[in-house]
Amino acid sequence: KRFLRGEAVSAYSENLWQQLARWVNHHREKTLFILMLIFLIGAGGTIWTLYHRQMELLIVKQREEKIARFLTVVAQRSQVIDSQFLKVEVLLKGLAAVATYALNYSQPSQEPIYLNNALKVDNPFNPPDLVTSRVYGGKLSLTWPVWAIAPGVSLPQIQKKIKQWIPLRHYLKNIMLRSYTGGVPLKDPHEIHNQIAETGVPLAWAHVTLEDGAIQYFPGKGFSIREHKDNAKYDPRIRPFYTLSARKIGVYWGNPYFDALIGSLLPCTTSLYDSNNHFLGVAGVDMEFSYMVESFLRLRSEPAIKETFLLDDKGQIILRSSKAKDNFGKQLAHNQSFKTPLFPNEKIISAIKSKKIGGYEEKETNPPK
Repeated sequence: KRFLRGEAVSAYSENLWQQLARWVNHHREKTLFILMLIFLIGAGGTIWTLYHRQMELLIVKQREEKIARFLTVVAQRSQVIDSQFLKVEVLLKGLAAVATYALNYSQPSQEPIYLNNALKVDNPFNPPDLVTSRVYGGKLSLTWPVWAIAPGVSLPQIQKKIKQWIPLRHYLKNIMLRSYTGGVPLKDPHEIHNQIAETGVPLAWAHVTLEDGAIQYFPGKGFSIREHKDNAKYDPRIRPFYTLSARKIGVYWGNPYFDALIGSLLPCTTSLYDSNNHFLGVAGVDMEFSYMVESFLRLRSEPAIKETFLLDDKGQIILRSSKAKDNFGKQLAHNQSFKTPLFPNEKIISAIKSKKIGGYEEKETNPPK
């Protein structure tokens, strides 16, 4: 009877599979439900795994796109900075060529000389066309350069060389404007004034320092009588922009230094020689920190970037976007350049010293699998 009913019999011992087959035969609906449930669970698990994997791939893709965009932005900004530095070098070489020609071949001019630190001369020390400048923190001349002579140097000793250089004063304004516009001229005097004196251009100063102890700089800065007397001890030949390239060959970028009038500056200078290779002096231009940070280092299109740095060929920090207004005035009395710290990453320092083009390094608390 048990056999006919499909139940287990006592005369035969069944194995597990036979017992399972009998149970399935007696519970077909339950078996079908269990199989459907197992299928759905398996399918759901597969779908979830595929979805989770797809989401991981999407996150990785988005992350790669962000990194690619970041590297593109950095590369583009690097090209902008590089082109700006090359532009400055071209402008400096032009200034050096013009200065060398003027000091060798120009006829002395009868135009007035404006000296900001000579105590016993008849010349006025302030140009007549001074205008107020926000960038330079005082009054400024965009027409006349101002000269300073070192202690112990008299005007008659160097007056001829100064007068040879004066006719080229318009070339100095042209250099300042070309550092901003490239080759596009600005003709409107009001526009020129606003750009140099109120907004600022990449070059803060253009200057020529003679070995005899005189320096001409543009724009011409106006001084009070007290400031005029305080400047009597100023010797440009011990300043960082002069010692950087004096009696050397080529264009040199130096460590930043502090200028009492406008603040932190990055100098680029080159020596001047006559046709007999006799050293004449140094021509130089200075880039202003705040302008460089705002124009080159601030990556506002990428808000996730915390800070950007400009490093030299030794891995020292020249500029950082968070410290555009650092006051290094304590080093002014010593006529020294800033002591720039090394970038705190040995891998990057090694890459710079080994002349590698570039790259990036990832650091994450929980990196993705």
